[in-house]
Amino acid sequence: MTGRQDVAPISSVKAESVHKNVHNFQGQEDVFRREDLLKQARRSGQTSKSSRPPMEIYSPRKIITKNGSKVHFAEGNVIKKSSPPPSNSLPVELKSALKRSKSFTANEPNELDVIGFEKDAFPVEFQGLIRRAVLDPNSLPCQKLMELVRLICSKAVEHIQYSEPAARLCFSIIEKEHDHTFLESLQNCCREWFNERDKLLRMPILLSTGTTTSGLRRWTAYVSFLTELYFRVKNQHCQVVPPNATGNMPVQLIGPHPNSPMAHLALTLQTLLFECANIILKPPSLNSEAEVDVLRKMLVSVGKQLEADATMRMQHLVVNLHDAFVNPSINAHIRKTLLEIIELHASDWQLDLPQAVYYFPYTRL
Repeated sequence: MTGRQDVAPISSVKAESVHKNVHNFQGQEDVFRREDLLKQARRSGQTSKSSRPPMEIYSPRKIITKNGSKVHFAEGNVIKKSSPPPSNSLPVELKSALKRSKSFTANEPNELDVIGFEKDAFPVEFQGLIRRAVLDPNSLPCQKLMELVRLICSKAVEHIQYSEPAARLCFSIIEKEHDHTFLESLQNCCREWFNERDKLLRMPILLSTGTTTSGLRRWTAYVSFLTELYFRVKNQHCQVVPPNATGNMPVQLIGPHPNSPMAHLALTLQTLLFECANIILKPPSLNSEAEVDVLRKMLVSVGKQLEADATMRMQHLVVNLHDAFVNPSINAHIRKTLLEIIELHASDWQLDLPQAVYYFPYTRL
């Protein structure tokens, strides 16, 4: 009985020892197998399409937190450190967002640059309003459109160089709007500027920047702005009449429909231009070379259209031109400019080459 009791524990201990050796051998065999597979992958130099390792050697990572930071461990307590991303790399989501923003900005045109204004021509708080008005003026309330008309006209009379881009900006908005709110506001604004010309245009103005702008410069800029507006009405918004079947009548251009808002704007601008011309042909404006020169530019640009629309008014203006030409108080340069305008009208608003050579302003810088 005593011998049998001693044999049983010894056999169990041996069985347990064998079981542990087999388990350890299998573990070592698994490790060797993994190392062999890794060596074969390195020798072949082939990369799997997926960054995930083969199932035989794949082991999910265990994440533990130590001192507030996460540490990645794999089986066997082997730490696998991932290389830190480069300093200039960004998350995929942020990269895609930046890419979309950049492409949108690149495709979106800068309206002020296209129209002709420099980048800082208008205050920053109004540039978004101008952009919306150019893209879709119908999305703006009437109050905003009227404020925009006042802003553009105020900019147009600052200097003669703003006349053409301001007129171009106005018509880029007019061509897109449906209810003609901007057009009618522009018409009223031009009329009010003329009615208040002695206070707003022909007198020195103290600007918000603390500087004083010349009244003469604002007045000539206003006349130039009206000229540019009228030029676009007559050349961009006219109807083409084709020639008749016999060919006796050539192609003709007629203005907008008489009852249309564009025709009302053209009539307002025409009246204002004739009034401005008659003011310039009388002292003290008659003694100003800048004012007489802006009159010459106006008639060179739109004199033919003005005469076609209002023949009687043009005849009255020509009479005033002759009276101003014989005025003894004007200097030689103004007299020559007036003579050029008279000959321009007599030549059907087109000077020939000898006339153009004679009247060219060689001494003007």
